[in-house]
Amino acid sequence: MLSSWKGALFWGFIIWVIPFVVSVAFYSPQGVLLIDEHSFNTIMVVVGTAIGAIATVMYFKGVERNFACEGVRVGMLWMVMSWVLDVAILVPMGQMSLPAYFSQIGLQYLSILMMTVAIGAVLECRIGKCAPAAKPARKRR
Repeated sequence: MLSSWKGALFWGFIIWVIPFVVSVAFYSPQGVLLIDEHSFNTIMVVVGTAIGAIATVMYFKGVERNFACEGVRVGMLWMVMSWVLDVAILVPMGQMSLPAYFSQIGLQYLSILMMTVAIGAVLECRIGKCAPAAKPARKRR
């Protein structure tokens, strides 16, 4: 069970809506991209990653145990939320096929899952619930 459904849903929506709003600024009212596609994609990855990192930190402030499991759960939730919102709103707006969407945009949401799993794993290790790190071999004198 997620630590906080309300918080998880809130941050999941923030992860989706802020990059969406930012992206609108780069399109004309006619739907024409105003900058080159590579710059746009780079900006969107940076914005999405920054918002995802902030949301992950804010969400984990309220988590008190089961950090690794929580990382998997909330990451999956946020990834699926982003996919659902994109398929409901972005895909029709861009008149994209689902295969085109997933190859151009959808797979990028895996970074959310990777981030939450990594943070959960680090927090789990901080409380001593992971395998100890291998120690480097000592030099002989």
